[in-house]
Amino acid sequence: MPFLTDMTTIIINPELFGAPDCNAQTEAFAEWVKASPHDDDKPILLPGEWEVNTRRERQKQGIPLDAGSWQAICDAARQIGMPEETLQAFCQQLAS
Repeated sequence: MPFLTDMTTIIINPELFGAPDCNAQTEAFAEWVKASPHDDDKPILLPGEWEVNTRRERQKQGIPLDAGSWQAICDAARQIGMPEETLQAFCQQLAS
């Protein structure tokens, strides 16, 4: 299954516009966007919020890894000569 993501980023230095209340306006806009009607199961996220949330989740629960990827890691370890006992001990550490 192909993975596709699109993103456009425009970065502007507000100080160049001489807008003293630019930060307050930006915060107000962000609050307005987040207050828009949306599905409670899919909250509106501002740039960077998905990454922060994902990092916290992975620090608590670990990084998800599918069986095929784990098998490829184990195969690579064996190919470079990692003893099976060492690999199994490592697997047991991860499981606990």
